[in-house]
Amino acid sequence: MSDQRRYVLIGLGAYGIEIARTLLEHDADLIVMDRDAAAVNQMKSEGCKYVVRIDNLDPQALARFIKPEDTVILSMGDAFEALILTIELLKGIGVKTIYARATKDIQYKVLEKMEITEILFPEKHEGKRFALRLLNRNFHFINEFASDIFLIEVPVSKNLVGKTILENEIRTKFNVNVIGLKSMPLGDEGKEISKMEYVGFENTVLGSKHIMLVIGKEEDLAEMVWNTGKNNK
Repeated sequence: MSDQRRYVLIGLGAYGIEIARTLLEHDADLIVMDRDAAAVNQMKSEGCKYVVRIDNLDPQALARFIKPEDTVILSMGDAFEALILTIELLKGIGVKTIYARATKDIQYKVLEKMEITEILFPEKHEGKRFALRLLNRNFHFINEFASDIFLIEVPVSKNLVGKTILENEIRTKFNVNVIGLKSMPLGDEGKEISKMEYVGFENTVLGSKHIMLVIGKEEDLAEMVWNTGKNNK
């Protein structure tokens, strides 16, 4: 089933541009808005069909392009006062689905009281992601799903090779769940390609080039990585 929603992105900093590019790559119905002519022209040069140079504090301009049923993403950097005012103007139009970016803890607290759909805090999340990667170099941190619940990639260690995930009793021993198994087979041209299994992988005999997709609490994940890899040298 295709996604019939229309997205409106306001704010073309580095974060906003990446959101716009990703939505466009997936053929989303998207309108992009910014007050900066250079940013607008950049998106036009990248093939974005609906790019508007607009003052987001002009209620008539917003109402001209935005409908109540639109999904609006506000990525406006440090212009927090303008962000607050824009949210109120959007609510005046009747927009129900609003995502807004915070760059500081105090901004997050203020936005929590405005009853928007979701607060985006990329700097905080990326900072935590980077720190976890430094502390746990044996796994690749992917995302945090809830407080202290993380999704990571773990290369299969020597201790696990030759047995299946079930035989290694990973869930029982470490209180984590393996939800996928990635391998890197050689393609037709002799280059490695990424292949991910999500069903039936529990009975696959693990090899040294397999990578497990694992979800769990940080301390349980760290214990799993340490225990399965401590004799890996």
